[in-house]
Amino acid sequence: MDKDRIKLIAAGAGVVVLVAAVAGAGFMMTSKANKRAAEFEEQLATAKEEAAAFTKFADGLGKIRDSFAGAGGSLTTTLVEEISRTETLQKGVGPALANGSATIKLSVEYVFGYDFAAGKAEVVAAGKGVQVRLAPPVLIGEPKLKLVSFTFPPKTVSGEEEKVAQDMLQAMAPEFAAKGKALAENEAIRAVCEKLLIAHVRGLLEKQPGIKLVPDITVSYP
Repeated sequence: MDKDRIKLIAAGAGVVVLVAAVAGAGFMMTSKANKRAAEFEEQLATAKEEAAAFTKFADGLGKIRDSFAGAGGSLTTTLVEEISRTETLQKGVGPALANGSATIKLSVEYVFGYDFAAGKAEVVAAGKGVQVRLAPPVLIGEPKLKLVSFTFPPKTVSGEEEKVAQDMLQAMAPEFAAKGKALAENEAIRAVCEKLLIAHVRGLLEKQPGIKLVPDITVSYP
């Protein structure tokens, strides 16, 4: 009987141990499940935070795009040329009383920038940076021609020499308008316009709440 009792006690001990082992395994499974749930909730919270930040960032890009129209004047670059021209005078043509040559010195002012009035500019997130997509720089308005000095041979023109020089200057306007349009395609002119535009966008991004590091900014001409 003692042997049977020992076996029973041993069996009972085994049951206890088994139950304890099963209970321990259940605790470990519950602990892992809770940990995974906590990790999932943390990931979900992070995702929501990132989504909210992206939405705010996207709204900020829209505001930057809307700012272009009001900032057009500050996003232009000016080029001034000093030019000396020799104009041939032919007796009987226009104000010329005799053959000769007139020397006209003038300055030509060109203004280049982006045509934001078209409303086609976009500011979008591109990769790890921001990209501004719009049409290339253009000549803004007409070139401004200014008479610097003039020289006429004696008794070669009728009337006031300055008025004659101004008339000659205005006759050159179409020539410099065409030259200005061609200059707008010059890489150096484009580079200056892009630099001004990027600086404008960077300045607005720096003012946005939550922006710790301003991303790379590029300009694209679709």
